[in-house]
Amino acid sequence: MKHKTSLPLLVMILLSLTLFVQQSQAQTNEDFTWQFLVPQSVSGADDLKARLTQEVRDIIAAGHLAPFRAMYGETTLHYYWYQPFDVVYALSLAYPHLPADVQAQVKTYLKNEMQQYPLWSGNLLNANVGTRREPDQITDAERGAVPGGYANRPRLFSLYALWFYAQQTGDWAYIQQNWSAIVSFYNAHRGETTRFYQSIAGAIGMARMARQKSTVDTQMQNTALADVAAGLNAGLNYGQFSQNATNAYIWSDNGIPWTLGYFYQGFQLLNLAPEVARFINANAALKTAVLGNSTSDIHSLRQAEYLFPLWYMAQAPTFSRYFGEGSSQPPDIKAMVFPIKAWIQKLPAATLRLYVDVPDALIGDFYYLHGLVYTIQAHGQECWEDIRTTNNECVGIPTPPPLTLTASPTPSATPILPTSTPTLTLTATIPPTATLVPPTATLLPTQTLVPPTATLLPTNTLVPPTATLPPTATPVPPTATLLPTQTLVPPTATLLPTNTPVLPTATVPPVNENARIEVQMVPTAPGLVDVHFTLLNVANLYGIQTACTVDPSVLIGLSYADGDGFNASNSLHIDKGFDPATGSWVVGVTRMRPATPITGSVLGFKLTYAVLQAVTNPTFNCSVQAVDANGSDVPVEIVIIGYDGQLTIVIPPTSTPPEPTPAPTSSPTPLPSGLSVVSGVAHYPGRVDHTGIKISLYSLESLLAEVITLSNGAYQFTDVPVGVYFLHISAPQSLLLEYQVLVQADGQIIDLGTDLLPMGDIDGNGGVDLADASFIGANYGIEAALAPSGDLTQDSQIDINDLVLVGNSFGLIGPIVEAVP
Repeated sequence: MKHKTSLPLLVMILLSLTLFVQQSQAQTNEDFTWQFLVPQSVSGADDLKARLTQEVRDIIAAGHLAPFRAMYGETTLHYYWYQPFDVVYALSLAYPHLPADVQAQVKTYLKNEMQQYPLWSGNLLNANVGTRREPDQITDAERGAVPGGYANRPRLFSLYALWFYAQQTGDWAYIQQNWSAIVSFYNAHRGETTRFYQSIAGAIGMARMARQKSTVDTQMQNTALADVAAGLNAGLNYGQFSQNATNAYIWSDNGIPWTLGYFYQGFQLLNLAPEVARFINANAALKTAVLGNSTSDIHSLRQAEYLFPLWYMAQAPTFSRYFGEGSSQPPDIKAMVFPIKAWIQKLPAATLRLYVDVPDALIGDFYYLHGLVYTIQAHGQECWEDIRTTNNECVGIPTPPPLTLTASPTPSATPILPTSTPTLTLTATIPPTATLVPPTATLLPTQTLVPPTATLLPTNTLVPPTATLPPTATPVPPTATLLPTQTLVPPTATLLPTNTPVLPTATVPPVNENARIEVQMVPTAPGLVDVHFTLLNVANLYGIQTACTVDPSVLIGLSYADGDGFNASNSLHIDKGFDPATGSWVVGVTRMRPATPITGSVLGFKLTYAVLQAVTNPTFNCSVQAVDANGSDVPVEIVIIGYDGQLTIVIPPTSTPPEPTPAPTSSPTPLPSGLSVVSGVAHYPGRVDHTGIKISLYSLESLLAEVITLSNGAYQFTDVPVGVYFLHISAPQSLLLEYQVLVQADGQIIDLGTDLLPMGDIDGNGGVDLADASFIGANYGIEAALAPSGDLTQDSQIDINDLVLVGNSFGLIGPIVEAVP
């Protein structure tokens, strides 16, 4: 006899499932932002806790740890745990599973670490400072340094680690004391939230700190909440986030980027927070993409286990590494796979125990610590606590209501019951009723900004740019290139007047009348509209700054998205965030060395807005400034096309006036002594006045003479005897330029030509890196008087003209040795 399910019951079943899906969708942003994982009733893991405790004791006894160095293949060095947040996150993760005495030691240890290496500094750890984690006994010179390219990797996870530290230890006073610096760091890096999963966790940590500090920062909390919403929406595109991570973590060896078929592209899973793993679990399509359907899914777990079947084994023998020559498996493969096993596949503790091997490093293997903690947690019940409540309520994970099928004696039809778990899909459509709290304000000049210490221009009278070497100076050709010592006292020199060298006439490129930037509103998914910034027929364009204004009651800004012209692999971008009070949104983006200026036509980038109400032709205004690699304006025509395609505003191109050319003067000539002359010209990029550049002439470590340039940047040294010299060109916020000058005979006239200073070293550490870019980002759009070291072009404003100089010098480390013409 056939049985059937009655129609009313079937409706109830489907309704139950529908309500469950709706309930899950309604909880998404709130749950992921405010609830954190706190396993309950952990039992049967005492042996793992003992191993964890011993590892932590060893770390504390060792003091500060140097990054872990590994070599795979013939020459390429790789480093792990080079970020200041690595130790903070690992020990905070271990904290609740440690004895009380060790917890106290961990708190003291981490406070000391963060005092020396603040999580908001943006600096990488020095490879040669701290206790070594490897068994080898190589020297510092052989050991090398953490590659500068690592600075391109995401940093915002630092703030999730910082929140986690305060949550675990109760040290909220530390957050309160350093809040201004934390806010500046967040504003400089918040654009990462729409590109990296680990950075979404950073925004979550920022929102929690803003709420949990002793005085709630509502403005920053709302800003971070909006960033979390935008990040989760963008994170539905697993392929794009995976590619973003690959672009950030990729490296080159002998100029070859290792992106071959046996390269596992799993960097998007590094520093995966449990909140983000929970988000992945809530979306069936996203979860499937992470797990993978076949080994051809290059970003999936299936691909990882195909390439690294022994992923859990320390130093496992493998052919592939990442580039095909490796002899052993890298430690970060564990960090990519273990969280999936624990938080997405939710394997039982007995299975996870099989994956806990031994550390790769002799001490402080943080990925090993992660695996131990994940496995300890699996011995308990999954519980999620909400930081907004005081009763530590365990909300757990919602489950669908039970289904009870009742047989009916009258067969009429056999309903088809669901064969799988209902799919929860988070779409890009954001209805007007969605809980999306945008930032209430951008970085205000009233915030306490602490610019890096820099060498200020001298206030005394500048020395005329001509120096005569004392006749007593007898230079000795050096046997090696030696940099001057820190204390340099220039000798007294008789300065004789001489003719000023001819300053080369500036060549002004012709204005391309067809060069333009089109700014167009393009409807995409329901409830969303993109603004495309398309570069057409441009030449020598290195960066652009856009300031767009809309009616905030009609449109609300959501997220920045890369284009072909400016993206994570070739550019730096500063997103000031959408201001709901004024409807304004300022973005600055620049190419980044070694990327070349843009010539031709390409989509620069996009901004995405949510539509709050239907309007035929909403208010939409944009100003766009284009600049070259030297921070000078590039004349382009700006064409603005409105939402309906009808509104067009054309702003004619403006020409940048060329730098004035001094009247021709005679070339420098030797003085009657018959000795030689060394001369040249030094310029700041993007400036007309080149006053204040220091030119120093050395023999070995002895400073022979020094001059400071006047407005035209010209300099010369006369009465230079035969010998080998080193000429240094330096200025605040610039990398040092160095020439080795060989004077082979008396009477020579050595013209070094015109040098353009490589600007961008704001913190004066000898390199242009992410810390410098972060400083520009934290102070972007403010008057230079509030952060003078960021005003690289001396135009009284920190803007795109300064950002492109950092981008054009990004990754360079001084001194930069120049060849004599």
